[in-house]
Amino acid sequence: YNTDFRLFFTTKHPNPCFTPEVQAKVTVVNFTITPESLESQLLADIVHLERADLEAEQDTTVVELAAVQNELDSVEAGILSLLGSANGNILEDEVLIDALRDSKSAATAITRKLEVIQQASEQLAAAREEYRPLAVRGSVIFCSIQDVTQMSPLYHHPLEFFKSLFKRTLAACPPIDVKERVAAIIPAVTTDAFRVVCRGLFARHKL
Repeated sequence: YNTDFRLFFTTKHPNPCFTPEVQAKVTVVNFTITPESLESQLLADIVHLERADLEAEQDTTVVELAAVQNELDSVEAGILSLLGSANGNILEDEVLIDALRDSKSAATAITRKLEVIQQASEQLAAAREEYRPLAVRGSVIFCSIQDVTQMSPLYHHPLEFFKSLFKRTLAACPPIDVKERVAAIIPAVTTDAFRVVCRGLFARHKL
């Protein structure tokens, strides 16, 4: 027996079922791409290509939001610590009262800052959602392309290939208003994907 021994099995079955005994002895890794996860991937890619500034702002906002939230939690924990360590009548402890007043002022300022950051985050999310229809269409197209492999495994198209096709179509579309651009790219990427897939079909599989 060698502890370094490893055995790997692969299957084309999207949802393989194993008995509890087998499940306890193996590690199952599912690489299946779901429409929802692909939609999120494509949306991130689209926003990165179309609005790199928006993506950068989103990343910065997430970091700031986490930092401010941690700061607020720290202040609240400090208030609780002061109250927990107080001795005697806290109403007569001027030092404690001043410390609590300062902590409350800091917490109020941090809460206001948190609200501003959350509003900015919501605005960025709304801007990202303008590209959602394009991501949805891309996810539908790729899932449809994957169904073509039922005719022959030779028709398999990797996700990276589809993403590169998607990006080329985005680059070819002229820069116009966001809504008009999305409306123009949707049929363009559909047509491009159709042409690419049809070009690779065998004659017997063509209508």
